[in-house]
Amino acid sequence: MEPPLPPQSATVPADDDLPPLLLLVDDDALARLALEAMLAGDGYRLETAADGSEALVLAARLLPDLILLDVLMPGMDGYEVCRRLRADPALAEVPVLMLTALDDAASRLLGLDAGADDFIAKPADRAELRARVRSITRLNRYRRARERERRLAESQRQQLHSLALLQCVIDNSPDAFLALDENGEIVEWSAQAETMFGWSRAEVLGLDLNDLIVPSHLRVQQRRLHEAVRQTGRFDGFGRVEERVSVRRDGSEFPCEVLLTALPTDRGWRLAGFVRDIGERRDAEIRLRQAEKLEAIGLLTGGLAHDFNNLLNMILGGLELLAPRLPAGDARALRHHDLALRAARRAAEVTRALLQVARRQPLDAREVDVAAHCIELLPLIRQSAGSGVRIVLHGFEPAPQPPLRACVDAGGLGNALLNLVINARDAMPGGGTLTLEVQLQTLPAGAVPELAAGTWIVIAVTDTGCGMSPAVRARAFDPFFTTKHRGQGTGLGLAMVLGYARQSGGNVTLAGAAGGGTTVRLYLPAVAPMSPRPEAALPVPGVAAPAAPAGQGERVLLVDDESGLLELGREWLEADGYRVDTCSDPQQALARLQAGGHALLVTDVTMPGPLDGCALAAHACRQQPGLRVLLISGYADDDALAELSRWPLLLKPFTAVELLQAVRRRLDQPGGG
Repeated sequence: MEPPLPPQSATVPADDDLPPLLLLVDDDALARLALEAMLAGDGYRLETAADGSEALVLAARLLPDLILLDVLMPGMDGYEVCRRLRADPALAEVPVLMLTALDDAASRLLGLDAGADDFIAKPADRAELRARVRSITRLNRYRRARERERRLAESQRQQLHSLALLQCVIDNSPDAFLALDENGEIVEWSAQAETMFGWSRAEVLGLDLNDLIVPSHLRVQQRRLHEAVRQTGRFDGFGRVEERVSVRRDGSEFPCEVLLTALPTDRGWRLAGFVRDIGERRDAEIRLRQAEKLEAIGLLTGGLAHDFNNLLNMILGGLELLAPRLPAGDARALRHHDLALRAARRAAEVTRALLQVARRQPLDAREVDVAAHCIELLPLIRQSAGSGVRIVLHGFEPAPQPPLRACVDAGGLGNALLNLVINARDAMPGGGTLTLEVQLQTLPAGAVPELAAGTWIVIAVTDTGCGMSPAVRARAFDPFFTTKHRGQGTGLGLAMVLGYARQSGGNVTLAGAAGGGTTVRLYLPAVAPMSPRPEAALPVPGVAAPAAPAGQGERVLLVDDESGLLELGREWLEADGYRVDTCSDPQQALARLQAGGHALLVTDVTMPGPLDGCALAAHACRQQPGLRVLLISGYADDDALAELSRWPLLLKPFTAVELLQAVRRRLDQPGGG
């Protein structure tokens, strides 16, 4: 009796727990039994098939370690079975040992061509058969083990590559990545998390996340949530971006978006997720809403302001014409006239403020020495601040050299500055100190919202009042928002300053002052010294404007869609020696101008129909190159605002003297247009 073979487990890789599986294929039942008997004592698992078709089915299902295949079988012979095995990718590598009574070279070559690995002659010698089977199965298991090792190494390589790729994504992501163990302690903390929260990775590993980045009033709720996730791995927010509030190392809170997932472990569930700081996006959304709000107010107030300015012009003009006709001794009539005049002027100021808020107020931009202009306004500033407020100046003495020059509307700058002074005064009802500072700053991009990198003139007004809460500061620039009692303010002051600043190409910021109070900074674009139109100056209160020189019979065409203003303007101009034609339609005005003889076109800007005042002026100048143009307006849309700089502009409502001065000045200027 032959000695038993060594246990197969000694030659089988550790991950092959079962003995080799052999599939015995022969149409002769006695031959199959003989093969089973010869191999039964060697510990193999044995399966048999009686024909080629059954062999293919069993091979596909069992994936044997070796197939012992008879060559001569009815129907499908061994060669065909072997060819079909090799054609199947899943079975192509299964070793095939052919059993054949054919001993000629041609038969063996045919078998090798079909894909057989070895041959053994029938009837098989038991010792030879056992040795051949042992050798082939050992080599096959070794080959499979090497293949598994290769696949494992490739899998590990791919995993390392995936981990490296994932780490690269995490390290370069604008979002913070963090992971917690089953106890809620930090086990992963990306570089962006260090930047976002202010804690280094070495400082936070092993610490409870809730104690670091969760607001104190939410920590109990967050711990309960984490415990539920740790036990069940379920949370409604998984896979969904949620908005939350987090805390930085310095204690400041910021809005964020969080995307979480749970990872199973043998001790429960771990949490991992990304955190995105959306503070800048929220700020941008607030600025967008503010811009949309201002745009809506602009559309609403634009048409109203146009009509209001026309009505106010007629009211003020009528009161001006009425004044010399009042009995000199009628004190009551004079007092009522003065009250009506003051009310109309106040209404004009409110209308101008609305237009300034909506950035629809035409600006007469000229190069202005900002520091010098502020000094000129100092008497008005002291008067507006009141006796209980001490004024402190910084940056004015000695006068800045070179001068701090900006191309702005001087009157608008004065109104903006006085509004800031009045707001500062009202923030200090018991008195205090108001600091006015001017300086030149070079700012990088993004230092101040909506301002490009460059050189800016900064006017800062600081009070020592009670300051603003975050909620009030967030709405301070909203039109009609006020913290004053009803009747003590319109809520347009800061909104008007913001509108003026942005229309001038700058911006306004609010900040808490050191030691309490508020600092408002007005940013205006600085310009290099040049030689433009003369600097504008605010009129000195209480000093009457000089009388306008009389007309010399020049012919003026006055165009406005408001008949009352045409009548008022005609009376003023004719009384001063001009010949006046009036027209309420721009198309009719062009027909009038074709007849010639007009020295000056005075036209409103905003009028119904296909032609507005600017288009009328452009057509008229092409038609009559020597014609001079004077625009009058209290409101203009965006397209008209861009055109206004081509011609002189007189703002509504205006007085008779202002109109006559503007007409005379325009007629005395050389050249047309």
